[in-house]
Amino acid sequence: MLLVNERGQVVRLGRQLTTPGGEGAIYEVLSDSSLVAKVYHSPADAQKAAKLEHQCRAGNLALTNIAAWPKGLLLAGNSSRTVRGFLMPRVKGKEIHQL
Repeated sequence: MLLVNERGQVVRLGRQLTTPGGEGAIYEVLSDSSLVAKVYHSPADAQKAAKLEHQCRAGNLALTNIAAWPKGLLLAGNSSRTVRGFLMPRVKGKEIHQL
């Protein structure tokens, strides 16, 4: 699947970092090791896409210092440009259910 960012630049994914969950899976971003990509199993519906767009715009330094907050959308690289996931900072630590 070809994915692009909001500027239309291709986002190349590396290895899968998590087992697929209910919504999707997390992947390395080959062009930027400080980011990971959450890729949904299915395109986001209009409500989820609007929520993600708002989250990307609302992010600020205080928030991104404590959360892996969405930084940018991942779109289908075809004419549909549907939201297929998002980019977020790569953080190290334990999964929340292990804390």
